[in-house]
Amino acid sequence: MMSIVLLLLLFSTVLHEKAFGIPTQAFPVMPQLELGDVMIAPMERKLAEALQLVRTNRLNEAIPMIRTLLKEVPGSAPGHELLGATLVLKGQIEEGMRELQEAVKIDPKQSSAYTKIGDVYLMKGKKSEAMAAFRMAIDITPQDRRAHQRIGLLFDQAHKAKEAIEHYELGLEGTPPEYVGIKVDLARLYVQMGQGEKAITLIKNLVPDSFPNGVAHLTLGHAYLQQQLLDEAMHQYELAAKCDPKINDALLALGGIYREKRRHSDSVEILNRFIVAQPNQSTGYYQLGETYIAMKEYDKSLVQFQKAKSRSKNPSLIVQRIADVYLQQNQASKAIPIYKSIIGSKGATVRHYDLLGTAYQQDMQLKEAEQTFKQMVKLFKQDAFAHYRFGLFYGYVGKLDESISELEKAQSLKPDEPATLKALSNAYYKKGLARKAVETAGRMVTLLPDDLDQKAHLAMMYEADNRAEEAEELYRVVLAKDPKHLVALNNLAALMTEAGDLNQAVLLGKQAIAIAKNEPHILDTFAWARHKQGQHADALKLLEQARTLSLTDPTILYHLGSVHAAMEHRDEARRFIKQALSLSTSFPGVDDAKTLEKSLRDVSLTH
Repeated sequence: MMSIVLLLLLFSTVLHEKAFGIPTQAFPVMPQLELGDVMIAPMERKLAEALQLVRTNRLNEAIPMIRTLLKEVPGSAPGHELLGATLVLKGQIEEGMRELQEAVKIDPKQSSAYTKIGDVYLMKGKKSEAMAAFRMAIDITPQDRRAHQRIGLLFDQAHKAKEAIEHYELGLEGTPPEYVGIKVDLARLYVQMGQGEKAITLIKNLVPDSFPNGVAHLTLGHAYLQQQLLDEAMHQYELAAKCDPKINDALLALGGIYREKRRHSDSVEILNRFIVAQPNQSTGYYQLGETYIAMKEYDKSLVQFQKAKSRSKNPSLIVQRIADVYLQQNQASKAIPIYKSIIGSKGATVRHYDLLGTAYQQDMQLKEAEQTFKQMVKLFKQDAFAHYRFGLFYGYVGKLDESISELEKAQSLKPDEPATLKALSNAYYKKGLARKAVETAGRMVTLLPDDLDQKAHLAMMYEADNRAEEAEELYRVVLAKDPKHLVALNNLAALMTEAGDLNQAVLLGKQAIAIAKNEPHILDTFAWARHKQGQHADALKLLEQARTLSLTDPTILYHLGSVHAAMEHRDEARRFIKQALSLSTSFPGVDDAKTLEKSLRDVSLTH
């Protein structure tokens, strides 16, 4: 005998909308007959009494009552339908099916009986016969919501989401607002189709925290995650895991969200729980590897990725992440063969070429890097990112004309990409095209009006274009919003030094050093202000510290030479100035450095 639980599930939402039993629409109101037809009215009342017995699960009492009624009126289609449904609920499947078929034989328009016949076929695993019965029910009664629900279920099982959604939606018409039924399944399909907002609207008010169904919370969590509502998603996943510890997808999702929230230890703990539950699935190891990357524990991430690779049927993404970790560890030589194998296979993307070029660049195989980037832009001519990345490479190797050319191509393909505009602005600046640098940086700020970093960058371009007042004003705008903005503090300090407002320059420099005391350029700016104040010994100490942090910075070396010169340390001054000029002939203050070097040389000759 089939379990009553399975029977009830297959005859879902029977008796009424909130419990199991026989659908109320299965027994429509009898048509009004002539008043002289006295045999029908008693039959209708007794049939209603039998239905009530079925509703209260008093099946053993209902069955003989219905059989007696059918002896009196053997041609009652509703009577045979009720008897058939009751017998099926009791587990007498074949006998129940014969009664349901008798109902539609008597009245081929008895659509609700077709729905129940379809349910029995579902119980037997005969999906095509079930589909035919449900379609027959809908042909007769297009608004038969239970038939639509069952057809939706069959399409859902066949992974035909669009068709399933259509019938699930029809199956909800006429149900009360508090009805749950298929709504969780429909919400799941909405999420599958990228319609998370519709899923939230559908079930949010039906799934309170106390709702004891983990799958419902999981589905709502997926919907929130799709809408980038991480806190709401996290809460639903936690409820899902609490409702049913066996819902491992909730653990996996939580691991990712905890990582996004920088709750790394929680992410590690929850993903290890998933791995214990699903030791043969690659996904848990992969996600744990991603968490270790976020923690910068690259050796641990490699261990997890290797475990994921050994368990995956399609490890291509995992293999790439292994190479990515090597790149993070400055082990480009290990990453290069992996990236080469990826771009040698079908489906290589612009990103894969970028990664290989980056690996060559990191490994200082610049010729190979250039060839890779050339191949990338040849294959992806209309991809703005390809030209952007090639432009960055040319900037790295000092080929400014080529850098500008590629960045301009990227900008023409995607005019409003802030990263491209910033890189192009920097390239113009390095090329000495200050006006173009300002114009390009200005467009970037227009696109990102609330981004303080972009405002600071524009201020730097104003400086390059000798527009000190506009630069100062913009730096002050940035600092009004963020008093600890390091670039604005440092650069405004340098501007104030040049303007002769040394007290202001020193005050700003102290604030910058308090934030980044081991940053060589911050030390250099503050030291130069102190030097201009006449505090040469203090400046020298700061500059020596800056030089240990950046041994080949020509500006720091020039400033060291200047301070030594002010302190009458001519040999040291000449040494540092000469070293600065040997490194570069275009650093800020280079003309002053040349003048100082000449004066020191002249003094040396006179002595």
